[in-house]
Amino acid sequence: MKIFAGPSSSHLVAKINDCELSRFPNGENKVWIKEDCKDETVFIMQNFCEPVDQNIIQFCLMVDAVKRMHPKKIIGIIPWLGYAKQNKVFRRGESLAAEVVARIVSSSGVNEVILLDVHSE
Repeated sequence: MKIFAGPSSSHLVAKINDCELSRFPNGENKVWIKEDCKDETVFIMQNFCEPVDQNIIQFCLMVDAVKRMHPKKIIGIIPWLGYAKQNKVFRRGESLAAEVVARIVSSSGVNEVILLDVHSE
């Protein structure tokens, strides 16, 4: 079993990770998972708090980096789900942002997701 945490959980990162999260000068995120994850169950924890968009992308990049090592399973742990308040369309022309984020997360390659704080059931 391996556990990785994104920068939104910075108080845990140094204690449980062997990965490098950095940024290019143009602002793009870069992820390097240093630990071998082949045939392991891997947990990736990341809050989708501010900066929300950046944290979502970092989570997806971490999932992708782990997925390329052929783990047994990837489980995403999202203690706080950004865009969860946008779980209903109130006016014609609005996006259903919570659904969009759910599709992004599910298409990232995770096998399971654990949510701890969502806006509504």
